[in-house]
Amino acid sequence: MIVLARTVVPAAVKGAEVTITVEARPHREAYLAAMSNAPTAVTIIAVGGRHGPVAQTVSAISSVSADPPTLLACVNRRSPLFQAAASVGYFSVSVLAARQTGVSDTFAGRADRPYDFGAASWRVGTTGAPLLQGAVATFECVLAESIEAATHTILLGRVLTSASEDGDPLVYHGRTYGTFTRTERNAR
Repeated sequence: MIVLARTVVPAAVKGAEVTITVEARPHREAYLAAMSNAPTAVTIIAVGGRHGPVAQTVSAISSVSADPPTLLACVNRRSPLFQAAASVGYFSVSVLAARQTGVSDTFAGRADRPYDFGAASWRVGTTGAPLLQGAVATFECVLAESIEAATHTILLGRVLTSASEDGDPLVYHGRTYGTFTRTERNAR
């Protein structure tokens, strides 16, 4: 618990002191509930290499810059994916289509055969990283930097190739899958 004290001097009460109490660490469940209201794209981060392909469903990715093209992905340090990406120096990002919920569950470890590459069709990119067939967007990245942050590592990837296909992306919101709906103003 952090206690902040400040002096407030309204015109009517000179010299009044107010103590504000702030919880230093947000309650984990409240934080998770609030974050579940932030919709995210569902992606699979994958790495090839001498030990075979490794992939995991990840919802924390973001564009960093278009000049040069750079993105970030947050990966739990306990995940074999983190060690594999650090070892080979590259990774891919596949943004899942709305019809790929089963693939997402497989690489989130929530399927009868978790992390099974036979659950989907893949192609090998120029770096050797697997790219999911039917994804609405794919990126191949060279690992430019990794930054430790709490339980995760932020992978900064310099994008070597990117591609997109028509289709609706798979979205995660409120701890469930969904799709994006255009509003009337933005409808095509």
